[in-house]
Amino acid sequence: MERRRVLMLALLWTLALSSTGGCTAAAAPHNEAASPPLEMRTLQASVVRVGSLHGQPLYGLRLRAYLCSRSSAEADRTVPTSFRVAHSVTAGRTARTWSKPFRVVDNDLYWLVSLGETRGVCGYVTFEDVIPPENYGGVESPLGALGYSDRYRCYGVRLTLRAVLGSADQRTSTRISASRRAIVQCGHFHPG
Repeated sequence: MERRRVLMLALLWTLALSSTGGCTAAAAPHNEAASPPLEMRTLQASVVRVGSLHGQPLYGLRLRAYLCSRSSAEADRTVPTSFRVAHSVTAGRTARTWSKPFRVVDNDLYWLVSLGETRGVCGYVTFEDVIPPENYGGVESPLGALGYSDRYRCYGVRLTLRAVLGSADQRTSTRISASRRAIVQCGHFHPG
């Protein structure tokens, strides 16, 4: 019961931080060297209809990540270079291990501005990925089997954002990344 209370308080704290639209001094670690240069604090994912293909609905995945840099100065020097989306099915919402991804997409980004210019120290970044019909059409597909399979009951996704962090003198750069996974939905596959 105590663990449940602690988890609930942590969830409420996270929701309170995300509703402010930015990081607060209390939320950031005091030791800058101990925290990562880029942190994905939350990830929300939903299935949306993105159009139609041959008269059938075409679905996609909308990802909303809450990213934080260690400081405004580092956010201004951080430029995203690519993102990776790995789609998996899991045994349930709380499964610690996930099956091998059935779909992995790597996309290069050609951002001309830094993360600091688009969202400040902390903020939301949105990504989308079209899901091919062969991944959700029919019970023989990975997502079509959800709700029918005893082994796989939920659809999950892992987002990894890669970036470069330029040095203060702009002479060198360091590759950095942030990653998080989230359950998209459980039961039968359907648009959100």
